[in-house]
Amino acid sequence: MSPLFTVITPSMNAGSMLADALSSLRDQAEGAAFEHLLLDGGSTDDTLRVASGFDFVTVISEKDRGLYDAINKGAARARGDWLVLLQADDWLPPGAFAAWAAGIAANPEAQVVTGIPARLESRAGVWVEREKSDDAAGQQLSVYNIALGDPMLNARTIRRDVFHAVGGFSTDYAYCSDRDFLLKLLSAGVRSIEIDQHVYRYRWHEGSMTMNDGNELAGDIASECLLIAERWMERVAEADRHVLREWHEKVSYQQVLRALEAGNLVAAVNSMRRAVGTNPVWLAGFVAEFSRCFAGYVARGCRTKTQVRRAAR
Repeated sequence: MSPLFTVITPSMNAGSMLADALSSLRDQAEGAAFEHLLLDGGSTDDTLRVASGFDFVTVISEKDRGLYDAINKGAARARGDWLVLLQADDWLPPGAFAAWAAGIAANPEAQVVTGIPARLESRAGVWVEREKSDDAAGQQLSVYNIALGDPMLNARTIRRDVFHAVGGFSTDYAYCSDRDFLLKLLSAGVRSIEIDQHVYRYRWHEGSMTMNDGNELAGDIASECLLIAERWMERVAEADRHVLREWHEKVSYQQVLRALEAGNLVAAVNSMRRAVGTNPVWLAGFVAEFSRCFAGYVARGCRTKTQVRRAAR
């Protein structure tokens, strides 16, 4: 009989944190039947040794084109009716499977079931909540939450047939394909429900691609966000287009500021031209935003907050 859940974990040299992720699966005392697929991209550390210590793990070790390609491969092999995406550096709190399973049972029409995530950071060697969220409504599948909120993809379990119906993740994006994927779900009119229980714990740490202070990938992430906003601008409902325009504006402001502080005037001008091409009054908004944050910008030595955090590491 097929399991209720297939848990997919992409990994690449994640041995230092993988044991916590796998232990959190083993410890789902009141969960549901599941299989676990570890999609390893060719780790050279002890990732495979760590995985071998958990008898429920199926390891698929082969080259891939990154995080989202690995997840797509896992989904193609999945037997479970529902997909759970667990990153190798995160974990599930006790009772996550039980919470999702109860939500599925109570809402048989649901195609996505979303719980509440938490971000944790290490303080004196102890992982504690960086910020607390008890608002299930904040996880609703909406253009606003996807673009201007936190997508928090991993707090969602998704029907396997729905994942395939929308085409899975685009490999056009190395860092932000989760936002594009959620917009695809929304565009497809999937039935999404929220449950008022914590189901996922993100680990905020220096090695994370996106959840860290002083993110060195900020420029690449911004470029992908702009491209996603531009591609979806005319595809979402008219009432939601202003949200994507606002998202595009905010990301453009930061992109121009980063280029200016790096002394790259050509990049700054090109970013401005791109932004104005999407929104003719963008420049007025940028001047207002720059005026608002100018005092703090000068006080930081003409550096963005990201640069200050990076320098302090």
